[in-house]
Amino acid sequence: MLSNQILFFQNITLAIQNNRVFETSIDPELINQNWTTIVNMIDSHPDEFTKREPSKNRIELNQFHRKSSVKPIVKTIISSLLEICPDKRITNIAFIGFGIHKSFPSHKDKMDVLLVQVKGRIKLAVEEIDKVMMPGDVVYIPRGIYHKITPLQSRLTYSFGIEG
Repeated sequence: MLSNQILFFQNITLAIQNNRVFETSIDPELINQNWTTIVNMIDSHPDEFTKREPSKNRIELNQFHRKSSVKPIVKTIISSLLEICPDKRITNIAFIGFGIHKSFPSHKDKMDVLLVQVKGRIKLAVEEIDKVMMPGDVVYIPRGIYHKITPLQSRLTYSFGIEG
């Protein structure tokens, strides 16, 4: 397990250094959450870090890594990204959507993004990748690269931003 994590972060490091889209996966058990836990995460998240979008059936939880109940892999990802990019600011958002819901149209971000699919399925279109992401799938998207996410069902997606 530890050697898989080391390889995972080595691959992410190379993708960041080479400024290229990269896809990989982690053990889904590292991020596995049931819907009761996810709803409790929403209910207990501070209002100032919660963005509710009822017209899109979507909720965004900013700075979710601060919760004591967060899976350890989340803090591992953040600390590893800080080691890989010591001069950058790492942000994180948990995107939670219910049913087949609206997401962002095709767009590019001003930061590098590491997406981790936690629950449910989404379709991701970015450069030559057009795939259905399942729990455990991870994609690194450098800033300025157009991408589109289409939720296929209720979902939880972690997004880690590398800013600066």
